[in-house]
Amino acid sequence: MRMSDSIKEIAAAFAKFQAEVNNPKNTAKNPQFGSKYAPLDVVI
Repeated sequence: MRMSDSIKEIAAAFAKFQAEVNNPKNTAKNPQFGSKYAPLDVVI
């Protein structure tokens, strides 16, 4: 496992990851509370 001595490398890698990943869409509805959520198959 690679480890970084400073948070600078981690922060840069995390920012790159966030730029590449899309947010899952809330396509399912909880009938009990009426709220929407992203089902597991959309998240994975």
